[in-house]
This record gives sequence, structure tokens and C-alpha cells, in this order.
Amino acid sequence: MPIGKTLQFAREVRAEGRRVTWPDMKSTRMMTIFVSVIVVIVAIYLYFIDVILSFGIGKILGV
Repeated sequence: MPIGKTLQFAREVRAEGRRVTWPDMKSTRMMTIFVSVIVVIVAIYLYFIDVILSFGIGKILGV
């Protein structure tokens, strides 16, 4: 790739980065907590599904 196109791309990336509206610290903190809670809930749900299915397959196979 020619050096001119690479520099043009870098300029465009920088210009686009300046237009981004970054969230404030409070929003970032709240979204981090929200995502963490959802991850824990999904992990617990999947754990129970795994236990139930393991029990059922164990009974079917006679293990």
C-alpha cells in the first residue's frame, strides 16, 4: 500500500476519533455494573442448566 494512502487513512481515523462522543465516568460506571450483573446472572443460569442436564443424562445412561 502506498505511503500516501496510509497517511490519508491515518488522518481520517484521527478526524473520526475527534467526532466520537465519549461517555462520562458515571455512565461508564453504571454500564460496567449493569454488564457485570448480567454476566453473573447468565453464568448462574447456565450453571443450573448444566447441572439439570448432567443429572438427566446421568439418569438416562444409568451412571
